[in-house]
Amino acid sequence: MISPDKRSSVFFLIAAVLLVLFARILANLVLFAVHSDLYSYILLIPVVSAYLAYLDRKAWRAEGSVSAKPAAAFVATGACLIIGERLLAARGGPFEAADRLAMFACAFVFLLNGAFIAVCGWSMYRRFLFPLLFLLFIVPLPAGAEAAVTGLLQRGSAVVAQGLLFLAGTPVVVDGLLFYMPDLTLEVAQECSGIHSTMVLLIAGILAGKLMLRRSWSRFVLLALVLPIGMLRNAVRIATISLLTIHVDPNIINGPLHKHGGPVFFVLSLALLFAFLLLLQKLEAPGKTATAA
Repeated sequence: MISPDKRSSVFFLIAAVLLVLFARILANLVLFAVHSDLYSYILLIPVVSAYLAYLDRKAWRAEGSVSAKPAAAFVATGACLIIGERLLAARGGPFEAADRLAMFACAFVFLLNGAFIAVCGWSMYRRFLFPLLFLLFIVPLPAGAEAAVTGLLQRGSAVVAQGLLFLAGTPVVVDGLLFYMPDLTLEVAQECSGIHSTMVLLIAGILAGKLMLRRSWSRFVLLALVLPIGMLRNAVRIATISLLTIHVDPNIINGPLHKHGGPVFFVLSLALLFAFLLLLQKLEAPGKTATAA
């Protein structure tokens, strides 16, 4: 068993080797994130993960036992992902670039986790489980999964927006994702699904639950609220733009609120999530809230 004094040095040496071996893939992943409207958050994930690990840095000196089987399982999974990507690439045919990056990035994270378990042991891994698995957010969604999530957000947002317009007294006929209103026809397109904001909201919810909540049930409830809040945010945006276009200015549909107003509505959804977070803190233990790191 590696001594606690040398444990961190050995792990970081292995991590450096993995970074060199995956350097080309990780560079392509960075470029992909820089030019992507959806995955720009990937650039922040390693920084957040490293900071979370730093918060518990004193645990490096704790004793740990060798855990060969879990380490082997992680390494084998990483190796299978690499082999699977090579086999799919060799067969040719349609294979999205994001899917290739996803398989390699996932393999990198699994190999890194396996290396940590092999060097530090399972008990130590449990201490650093969150920051190590948080790195999975560098993995882009496969094309099929991205399309499914986008479609779910589109349909859910359309249903909620229809309800909001009804409450506002605006007559509307809905045909799938098309809204027919007086002097306005609007489509809830893929670009209006809000998948990027919802992913960022999910990451924020996971971090807030980890740092500010103490019980599993409250963390689960907070995460369960992310999708409804995401749909509500989109619906409020759709209803707001529709009502302003109909009743205030017909040019609003082509104005900055429609094209660049996403961050404004995202802040509102983040505030709503934070309000639920405070409520869950109080429900966990009245008068005793967890300390945020």
